[in-house]
Amino acid sequence: IGNPVEVVTKVASPAAAPVAMIGGILCAALPYFLYTKAMDTLDNGMVSILATSELFVASLVSIVYYREPMSAAQVAGVLLVFAAIIWLAAKSRAAQE
Repeated sequence: IGNPVEVVTKVASPAAAPVAMIGGILCAALPYFLYTKAMDTLDNGMVSILATSELFVASLVSIVYYREPMSAAQVAGVLLVFAAIIWLAAKSRAAQE
């Protein structure tokens, strides 16, 4: 990334405005809208479980797509989050039955 002043100058340029708008819509507005819609149609517990899985999915994307290395502690953390998601989903299902 280098020089922070150079980065801010490039990001603040008028040419970057359409990219910033599209990024804002795709990365902030659309997920918020879909999350709100999910709360209307799904059980709130299931929605929160799905929201928890965001960290797991982001980790997998960084490994597969960006080829980022992971330490043993990071792998353990991802596995713990994944185990918690499975545990919460099973607990939520058992409560519904």
